[in-house]
Parts: sequence; C-alpha cells; structure tokens
Amino acid sequence: TVLGSLPAFVHPQPRDAAVIGLGSGDTVDAAAGRAELTGITCIEIIRPQLATLVEWRRRTQYGGLVSLLSDPRVTQLAGDGRAFLMNAERTFDIIEADALRPSSAYSGNLFSTGYFELVRSRLSPGGLAVSWAPTPRVLDTFLQVFPHALGFGDIVIGSNAPIRFDAAEIKARLAVPAVQDYYFRAGVNINALLARYLDTPPEVLRVGASTPPAGLNQGRFPRQQFGGPY
Repeated sequence: TVLGSLPAFVHPQPRDAAVIGLGSGDTVDAAAGRAELTGITCIEIIRPQLATLVEWRRRTQYGGLVSLLSDPRVTQLAGDGRAFLMNAERTFDIIEADALRPSSAYSGNLFSTGYFELVRSRLSPGGLAVSWAPTPRVLDTFLQVFPHALGFGDIVIGSNAPIRFDAAEIKARLAVPAVQDYYFRAGVNINALLARYLDTPPEVLRVGASTPPAGLNQGRFPRQQFGGPY
C-alpha cells in the first residue's frame, strides 16, 4: 500500500502512472487514491491474475477490489512490463514496479541498470521512478542511474530533477475527504500507515562511489537471482 500511495502523494501534480505488477491489486489501488491521476496503466505478466481478482471480488465484495476493478482510470494489460516501456510512445509522471523478489528468476530484468535507464527515459519532466530496494546492490544500481533520489527505508524514489518533499503538503493532500473515503472503503487507515514515512524526513541519497561497476546488477549480467551472492 505504501509503495503505491507514497509516490502518488509526493508528486505535486501526477497525471499518468505505470505500475508493473498487479498481484493482489494493492499497489495499483493505493496509487489510485490520488484523484489527480487521470490514467494508470497496470502491466501484469501472468494473464490469469486479473480474472482471479475479478472472481475474488465477486465472492468477497472487498472494497479495495471493488474500487480497483471498477475504476475507469485504470487500464489492465497482460504482458511484460519492461517490453511495455520499451515500446511505449509516451512518458509517465510515475513509474514503479512491484513484481519480483531479488532472488526470483528474471529479477535482473527489473533491478538492473538497463531497466532503470529505460524507466528514466520514460519519465515526464519531474516524473518519479519508484522501486523496492530490498538489498544494497539494488539500491546502488538504482542510484547509478538516477541523479536525484530519496530513501524511505526499503523504498526508493528517483528522478531526473530534484524531488520536492514537503510533509505538510503531502498531509494536506491526504486530508481531502474524498481521499479519506477512498482508503476507508478498502479498510486502510492511510494516515497511520504513512505516518512514519512523513514524520521523519527521507534520506537524500547519492550515488555510492565505493561501488565498482562490476558489483552492480546489469541486465546482461544479473546478480542475486536464485539467492546467489555473486
């Protein structure tokens, strides 16, 4: 939920977002809580996942899934997220991936310099790239690509331009009644959930000069897949 909502409310005026990975739908649904987002494209490589969520909504009528699957702003695509970005003839205000653990097969395609450079090329001016940073290698690889980055524990946000972070402004965006109602329907106390990310300033991150290029995760030479330390 934080991975989807935090960047959506940090960005001053997001319009379009791309989310790689549908899964439970949590990340996409959380991002959609920002009403200013007029279009969200979700790309899921496992085609039956969307049908699974539709059936689960029918059985449970869970508020979060009802919102997600009936939201006209959300476009669901079946396919490979990296291929989608390579062929996209447009840019996005927010691009994030919530798809794989770093030890999973093909995680090198989403935690690599090649992928992060692709994301950077598809950002609109002032756009935000968002990634889970579960290992120091993933974080160092991310920082090699994005000149401006903020760290929120194991979540990192990068951009081509300095990132404005104003906790008071973000809390004001969250306080809008329609926003509160949106998350309430999903059973999410968004204020409490984001409190620790907003009450403590994020870390301004810089590229790790001590990390040799050979130690980064590169698309042609992926590391950490299958739990290997290489």
